Amino acid sequence: KSEYDKSFQKWKSFKTASHNSYRYILTGSTWTGVSWETELIVEKGEITGRKFRYTNFEGVRRPATGWDTNSAKEALKVLGMSEEEFTQRSGADFLAYCEWEEKGVELGTHTGTAASEPITLDVIYQRAKNEWLQERKNVTTYFEAKNEGLISSAGFVEDNCADDCFRGVNIRLIEKL
Repeated sequence: KSEYDKSFQKWKSFKTASHNSYRYILTGSTWTGVSWETELIVEKGEITGRKFRYTNFEGVRRPATGWDTNSAKEALKVLGMSEEEFTQRSGADFLAYCEWEEKGVELGTHTGTAASEPITLDVIYQRAKNEWLQERKNVTTYFEAKNEGLISSAGFVEDNCADDCFRGVNIRLIEKL
């Protein structure tokens, strides 16, 4: 609780100093080797942009310049699918599925993906306090503030859970705009 409170005070100072305008990157992964990140842009307290990208898809790392035809072919080969089969199953072409951006009225239109929902850090801190960090039986709770005192991880893992057990948030970057 005291670590959360210290971080929340840092957040209030950061929010004022940045005029509530910042970007932050949430990360996620599965035990199967798939990982992703969602970047959110907040200007004066309002979400104005959301970018998503798989950083590793079935063991195929995203090239530094972004997903391209060659990396897509490699990942589809690992999946054992043609691009047509993938599009038929997912409703999107592979490159559009692996990396996309939303702005303005498009915000929140990419659904059914691993992307984090478009929310502000105010909401993240609220959920941390009221959901992820609540005392429960049979769980281990985690809280870290490695983004210069701002939240970097908050959540819990149920005892005896085997795969993809963390419920909460991981944030690798928070910076002023």
